[in-house]
Amino acid sequence: RHRGNYPPYCYLASILIQDKNKEKAESIGRDIQALVDGMMLDGKVYPMSELVKVQDNYRYRILIKMKNQEALMKVLDDVINEFKAVRKTQVSILVDMNPVTV
Repeated sequence: RHRGNYPPYCYLASILIQDKNKEKAESIGRDIQALVDGMMLDGKVYPMSELVKVQDNYRYRILIKMKNQEALMKVLDDVINEFKAVRKTQVSILVDMNPVTV
């Protein structure tokens, strides 16, 4: 865990985007990826990946790894604020801090 820079040696966040409409979920996922990539991060942002479809929901995940928990929380707050408060998207966006499985 230490060599791979995984929790508890860093903070990891998983952003899960899901919707019954594949194009809508994928589009919002690309927008979130662009927003996160545009922020100056002292960590690593992994490219969006498509997950297995569950209960007719298309799912995409973006992983963010950072050393600073406050900076990571700021990134996540900005994402949630932009897509839920400003854009008012109906696509489900879930955040998991230090996920057990990736």
